[in-house]
Amino acid sequence: DGDPDPGETLDLLVTVENEGLLASVESVEMRVATDDPYVRLNSAVSSLGTIPPGGTVNNLSAPISLTIDPETPDGHALVVSVAFAGDGFEVEKEIDWLVGTPVTLFFDDMERGSDNWVGNDGQWALTDFDSHSPACSLTDSPTGFYGTETDTWIELDEPIDLSQAATARLSFWHIFSTAGTGDPCCVEVSSDGGATWTRLAPVFWGTIESWRREEYSLRGYTGTEDFKVRFRLVSDWFLEFDGWYVDDVSVTGPPAGNVIPAAPVCAGPAEGSASHSANVVLAVENATDPDPGAGLTYGFCVFADEYFTQEIASVAGVPEGSDRTEWALDVELPDGTYWWRCYADDGTTRGPLMEGATFVVDGALPQFTALTFFPPSPNPFVGETDLAFDMAGGDRARLSIYSVDGRHVKTLLDGEAGPGLEIVRWDGRDGNGWKVASGLYLARLESGSEVRHRKVLALR
Repeated sequence: DGDPDPGETLDLLVTVENEGLLASVESVEMRVATDDPYVRLNSAVSSLGTIPPGGTVNNLSAPISLTIDPETPDGHALVVSVAFAGDGFEVEKEIDWLVGTPVTLFFDDMERGSDNWVGNDGQWALTDFDSHSPACSLTDSPTGFYGTETDTWIELDEPIDLSQAATARLSFWHIFSTAGTGDPCCVEVSSDGGATWTRLAPVFWGTIESWRREEYSLRGYTGTEDFKVRFRLVSDWFLEFDGWYVDDVSVTGPPAGNVIPAAPVCAGPAEGSASHSANVVLAVENATDPDPGAGLTYGFCVFADEYFTQEIASVAGVPEGSDRTEWALDVELPDGTYWWRCYADDGTTRGPLMEGATFVVDGALPQFTALTFFPPSPNPFVGETDLAFDMAGGDRARLSIYSVDGRHVKTLLDGEAGPGLEIVRWDGRDGNGWKVASGLYLARLESGSEVRHRKVLALR
């Protein structure tokens, strides 16, 4: 239906115009990116080729595909960035939608009088001559044609509160008949209650006789309690026409009441660093939550490509750690470079994805023997078990317990250790002091560039 809904897979079709009149633009490439954790890009790059002077091209032969998570909340503001590059230029544009059924912040079908509106010259009024929904519409010239050399408008009498909206949409239905480019119909918006106005593109002139719906993104005009919209017709000295008819005006946005958490920050592995183990632990500094409640959980995604389209591992609902949150991948990765991102979830909605980070798995690197991790004793265990390791020299070491699906359970040691034998006792409890369930767990020992693992079985 042209509007994105939870669970849908959509194609993004874009038309690009070369406004130059002399030179072609060659090798144009389109790339789509997003920080939205509810969107999965199935493809992100499309080659547009050459755009001739004054010409247009589109990506109909290679549309960008994206899938919206079925758990996306109604009214969620979906934002993607579309960048175009080629032949010495680069242009970027943000496109946004509201997913599912958004909240109606304002609606007027012009059936209850014109109390919602105030004009500058008394010309605008309701008419039953024509309308989109029965039986009235709002027009600049209810008794005949508009005059020459006029500047007439009607605006909202009371502002709309968009202070909690990340984005919003303005839509309306209209028909018009004007004398051409000299008599434009303009939609203008204000973020300061009408003190200053911005004209939205496109403007309208000429004639359309069938009712048409227009929609504008208000992403750049949110965060204010004093949003207003007005409809304005300007005419020159030459001809008079029937004018502009407007009906079913609405402003919609996401639900209010919850401020989303911030994006986490990568805490490891270091950007581009190489891991000598196919089992990698990803870590983020905990995100801030403007609406602290039951606590945050985290979602991690790992990809095989820089465009974040080839997912190879993901997890949701990882409980927040004390200062940082970790996830040990539950798959062994072949040698190569990998890209990953993370988001925080406050239980109501997910915050934005962190900036993409990379790490390298390189099993061909020399394996070091300066760190020995002994088998846990006892294993299986009931109550407690000892985890022993030997370091040839003193160094910083980190010993952590993970569940078999990669969730961080507890950090037993994070500091200087060695040289020589070190014994760390695990009492079978998680980071919150609760006894863990019976099952298999992974003990991970890190020191410098060396990583060792041991499996340990807890019994109750």
